[in-house]
Amino acid sequence: MKELAMKCIKEKKLENDQIRQLTQQLEQAQEQQKQMQKQLEESTRKIAQLNEKKLNIEARDQQIDQEIEYAKIRSNEELKNRELDLIEERNKIEFA
Repeated sequence: MKELAMKCIKEKKLENDQIRQLTQQLEQAQEQQKQMQKQLEESTRKIAQLNEKKLNIEARDQQIDQEIEYAKIRSNEELKNRELDLIEERNKIEFA
């Protein structure tokens, strides 16, 4: 009877040890999950910031492209006007 009681106590102790070990593993897994969730939130926040920066850069690039296009048009117009002035001057000289 005493041996049976000792055997039951040993089994119960082994079972308690296993439960304690599994509980620790569960707590570790939960802590890892929390850390991974924080990392995910941080990564998501960084992605949102980078997307916003990308949109700002694209808008700035578009504005610069428009300014370049406007400068080209203005430069072309000035060149054409200068050509017209030269033609008029040549015509005046030829007429004279």
